[in-house]
Amino acid sequence: MSFTLQSFEKFRKRYSSILSGTVEMIGDGISQRIGAYSAKPTAVRGRDARSEFAGFTGANVTLNCVNWGSPVVGTALDDHNTFCLSISLEGHAKTFDPDLGTIDPRIDEARVFCWQAGTQTVCSDSNTVINFSVPCDLLQHRVKTMYDNELNDALTFSPLLDLNSARAKPILSLIDHFKSLITETPEVLNNPLIATNLNETAVSIILSSLQHNYADRHLPIGNDVALRRVSLAEEYMRAHADQPITVETLAQHTNCGERALFAGFRRYRNATPMSVLRDIRLDNAYSDLQDGACSVTECAFKWGFSNLGRFSKLYSEKHGEKPSQTANSSGMHAIGKTVVGRR
Repeated sequence: MSFTLQSFEKFRKRYSSILSGTVEMIGDGISQRIGAYSAKPTAVRGRDARSEFAGFTGANVTLNCVNWGSPVVGTALDDHNTFCLSISLEGHAKTFDPDLGTIDPRIDEARVFCWQAGTQTVCSDSNTVINFSVPCDLLQHRVKTMYDNELNDALTFSPLLDLNSARAKPILSLIDHFKSLITETPEVLNNPLIATNLNETAVSIILSSLQHNYADRHLPIGNDVALRRVSLAEEYMRAHADQPITVETLAQHTNCGERALFAGFRRYRNATPMSVLRDIRLDNAYSDLQDGACSVTECAFKWGFSNLGRFSKLYSEKHGEKPSQTANSSGMHAIGKTVVGRR
């Protein structure tokens, strides 16, 4: 998968009205929305160039697209404490990281860094960049819970990502999904289930796909988990399937570590906790469609599925028919019941 200016055209049109103007104006706007930031043109003609910023934040995930319109140097003036994966759609950009030094990508590489005071990006003329970001605290917290301990070292990522590599595919798919979601139906992020799923997916993909200083370390499995703890987690998921649920929530409810809980589900269910939760929600969706309680789209969103195509695929694999077939069947049953009643 590769991104182009055209692939981000709808996103830019929908959200570019947020900020447009001179380079300095865009810098001021970023300061108000993200954190103290200075943007300066590095060419005389850049003073009159028109710049554009399109951005959206939802479920602790941020996507923005910046076209500076001229050569620019941008500097973070305080600690934004934000993980950032940055891809140039046109032109070239390099970043100076206070800890990692200069990050100068090739044409098919993304820059990976954490926005902190002194982080500086130098952009060439006609440069358009997309930035995908999540708070560093979320990533740090997840690594802590994975290891059941405090981190000895700060979480640090490899500064370059080959966009044609296998490592890049999951996060590029995530960015594309998020872009489509917020361009077409951003209101679905008001659904706590969808927002939580997106947040969990983003953190999981970043930590599992990208190279970082904890990626190759041995993860403690912990003590064997009794079947009753797995059953307890399943009972909780069934009772609260209509509410946001994370692996951390289940670990706290069952009073065991995340890694131990994963090991228990692998041993007794040959599945992950989240895949079991997904199946429970698919069963609930089946019941709703059988009862004619809602449309297919409403049903998917109700149970936390933001991608209708994926919902249909998973539903068909689980129940042997498409959601629309279940819904149509329920409609026929309802008509039949009405006719009988009139007799």
